[in-house]
Amino acid sequence: MDKLKQLMTKIEARVKARSENENKPNVPTEGRELINNTVTKSNALSRAYYRFGLVEKRVMEALISQLNPQSNPNDLQAIVLKATDYSKIFNVSEKHSYDHLGSAVDALMHRVITVIQPDKIIKMNITTEAIYEKNKGIITVTLSPKIVPHLLGLRSNFTKYPLKISANFKSSYTWRIYELLVSWAENP
Repeated sequence: MDKLKQLMTKIEARVKARSENENKPNVPTEGRELINNTVTKSNALSRAYYRFGLVEKRVMEALISQLNPQSNPNDLQAIVLKATDYSKIFNVSEKHSYDHLGSAVDALMHRVITVIQPDKIIKMNITTEAIYEKNKGIITVTLSPKIVPHLLGLRSNFTKYPLKISANFKSSYTWRIYELLVSWAENP
């Protein structure tokens, strides 16, 4: 586990150095708050098989970062993400962020997550509803009841990392490897 922790520390240091070297616009308080959120999900969900493109992964993790993992799963309502916040977090032009949110809505409605257990294979949809308000640049997503227990009410066996670390990933594969490493690392 020590080698895994060292590898993760190196990855986080490289990402941080890279983000400090990029020319970033000033981020208003609202965007800064969202980028400082933490993504938390069950280890099973982190290790599950799914294929997200970079845009889908960004949108999904920005949505998840807004959840309180210790809250009651029955309290979950729809989650909202604004194109302006997306733009600031992932350093994407606002025009492109509108396009990204629009394409992510379609993709998230069709994605299936596969959790492999010793005696069974479970397939779940991520969302039950996704609404894109084009003129406002806002998506509102309602998560599938099967996914909610992997995001809320977590007390143990979960993966947690700052959204800020992953904001500079340029590939969904990089993000996926990072998330898998974090899921296998010992939680402090």
